[in-house]
Amino acid sequence: MQICKFIIFSLRISSNNIFHSAGCYFDQIIKSWNSTLFHQVPSSRLLYLENTRTSLEEFVEDITLTVLDTCPQISQAVKHWGKSSLRTHDVIDQNALKVFEVTIKEGIRQTHPLVEKEILKTWESAYETCGSEKG
Repeated sequence: MQICKFIIFSLRISSNNIFHSAGCYFDQIIKSWNSTLFHQVPSSRLLYLENTRTSLEEFVEDITLTVLDTCPQISQAVKHWGKSSLRTHDVIDQNALKVFEVTIKEGIRQTHPLVEKEILKTWESAYETCGSEKG
């Protein structure tokens, strides 16, 4: 059990957000966990921003075209509304940055101990068996 606790301890995140090696059994888990938390999650922010920008632009274009087709007298007002609406993406970007940089990072920080417990629980019997067989 002590070796299992040592290995779990060595999974803790280092100061540069890279997991310490924990031996051949955990290397793949560490790589996947590291990739998910420190590469895939942050890169999803860019995808989120691209999708929200595209959705907002398409929405403004659809509304503008529909209104201009049905009521061309208000074209100037609709164009101003469209420009104003597109500027809201800057606010969305700033809020998304806060969510990804603060909220999600805090979630990752809180999740790590839970994962440690699950790894410990999952591998505990294997280490006990190995320890009793090999001494």
